[in-house]
Amino acid sequence: MSNSKENSLTTLQHSDSRSLIKVEDCINSSMPSLAKIKRKEGEEKTLSFIKLELIRLNELLSLKRPMTETQIDFTAQVILDEFWMLNVSDLKLVFKNILTGKCGNLYESLNPPKTLSIFREYLGVRMNIGAEMSMRQHQEHKQF
Repeated sequence: MSNSKENSLTTLQHSDSRSLIKVEDCINSSMPSLAKIKRKEGEEKTLSFIKLELIRLNELLSLKRPMTETQIDFTAQVILDEFWMLNVSDLKLVFKNILTGKCGNLYESLNPPKTLSIFREYLGVRMNIGAEMSMRQHQEHKQF
């Protein structure tokens, strides 16, 4: 793997999520989608990126029953397979929302079903907001 590819993944890993407040921020983000990263960097590197984010989440939550390595591997694969259209900003916002308690009480545990349910809910919200933004933009252009 070339140094530039490794550097680009490192940049994504350390991208700041503090400026991400709303789903609209993610929709308007220039960050690449998981599918684009997979095409450019390969599946293994993309999975590694997602796994590192899940490990970070696991550690920051200090749960009594954190996800195991096997659960992290499984969850990362499902995120890549089902949520390939989300971009890095989306992932950062979902994880930020989990860390700040915006996704409900985790009851001292994190597991694949909880994590993937949060992603499914986020995707639904994102699709609705994206449709609303598109309609507003269409209406604005239509008026001119």
